[in-house]
Amino acid sequence: MRPSRTPPDGYLPSGDVTLGGNRRLTLALNLAGVPWMLVCAVGYVLLAALVRRGGTAVHPGHFPVGWFVTVLIGGPLLTLVAVVVLHEAAHGLAFWVFTRSRPTFGVKGWYAYAAAPGWHLTRGRFLTVLLAPLVLFTAVGLPLVAFAPPVFAGFTVLAQIGNAASAVGDLYMCLCLLRVRGPAVVEDRRDGITWHVPAVTAPIPASRCGPVRTASGAR
Repeated sequence: MRPSRTPPDGYLPSGDVTLGGNRRLTLALNLAGVPWMLVCAVGYVLLAALVRRGGTAVHPGHFPVGWFVTVLIGGPLLTLVAVVVLHEAAHGLAFWVFTRSRPTFGVKGWYAYAAAPGWHLTRGRFLTVLLAPLVLFTAVGLPLVAFAPPVFAGFTVLAQIGNAASAVGDLYMCLCLLRVRGPAVVEDRRDGITWHVPAVTAPIPASRCGPVRTASGAR
């Protein structure tokens, strides 16, 4: 199925994940993000140790003394800002590859987003969109960690950790989509997603995956 502005004939809304205004889900994702960030930190540090023997630590010898404090403080801040921009750019690139339509970008409340409002993609393609930042950051970042100067390599590891930690919402939506039985297409919204299934397919229980809209529209 090609990306479309409308779901296939016979498909009805089965469930959704809404991030905007959903305080309960926001709190749950933030709480889950703490142990997930620790897992990401350990994982990427171990990967860095595997691909680079010289280490990635930042110390005064890498800079003139007057620049060291500036780099030590400003570097992580700039890195995290870059992570947000590049993370959403990766989502946007994947949307463009599939739809050939310019995605939209913005910030809403506690999260930034890239969206292709109104487009319906197959579940597999939408999973690709959700996972694009994790895959691209890892694929591009590991060679940089291996061969870049120590300081740049260290900030690359930090960027990979921040990117993976910020993907907790993306991973939650992936889990929701993987739990849907049978074929499904996913409609993107600025504040979340809605998935559509053939009318004969029963929607998953509401307790399994956050707020769910049944085929009849009840919540």
